[in-house]
Formats: sequence, structure tokens, C-alpha cells
Amino acid sequence: MPRTKSRKLEITQEQMDVIRDYANTFNTDSGRRVLEDLRQSFCGSCFVKGYPSETAYRCGLRDAVVKIGEMLKISELPVDVVEELTSEI
Repeated sequence: MPRTKSRKLEITQEQMDVIRDYANTFNTDSGRRVLEDLRQSFCGSCFVKGYPSETAYRCGLRDAVVKIGEMLKISELPVDVVEELTSEI
């Protein structure tokens, strides 16, 4: 299978503001405690044998917590690195 081309992610000022909001919310003592609680509550196994709807529900909860973690990682990057991020299309 041929490789796909990379493209630069275009991060708007509004998106950067939201990324900073995540950091301001979760990079506090209480925010870190809440995030750890969310991870413990929702980042285990999503699969529930015989219950596809419950599996999907649990995966959705997990995805929300994963997104918070991703936003925090992006917020820690220098601005020039954020501008250079690429994504496979």
C-alpha cells in the first residue's frame, strides 16, 4: 500500500486558546486529582462481552479522558513545535 502524504495541522488561535484552557484546568493540584480519578474510572478495559452498546459507551468515556491527556501534551510543546505538527491523511 502506498504511503500517504503528510500535511501540516492548521491550529487556529481559537484552538490554541482551548488547548491553554485545558492546561489551566488540569495543571492544578485539583485538576490533576480529577484527571487521575477519571483515568482510574474510565481508562480500563472498554470491552464487555455480549454487550456491544455498553462497550461503545465505555470506549466513548475512555476517549474523552484520552483527549484531555492529548490536549495537555500539546499544551506542553513549544509553539514552534506545535506549528510543525503533521498528521497522516
